[in-house]
Amino acid sequence: MTKKDLEERGWIFSYEFDNILHFDKGDTWKDDGNGAFLYFDTKINNITIITTDKGFNMDGPVSSPKFNGTCENIDTFDFICKLIRLKI
Repeated sequence: MTKKDLEERGWIFSYEFDNILHFDKGDTWKDDGNGAFLYFDTKINNITIITTDKGFNMDGPVSSPKFNGTCENIDTFDFICKLIRLKI
């Protein structure tokens, strides 16, 4: 899985720090499930997906991840997004 693969799926690259790529998608400013954050650790192929669903602003991004685990390829990533019912 590469940065380009994620960008082709609509994820917008924000920045990279310590081999972790930070992306966002949709409206991440509202508290209604219309946005998401994605952190991709390129060293160990670990992704964390956090959605801005109801209660996001109350719980904070660290407390409400929808997925945090290893993702070896883009097909697995697509399956994970379907599994967690990513709306965007």
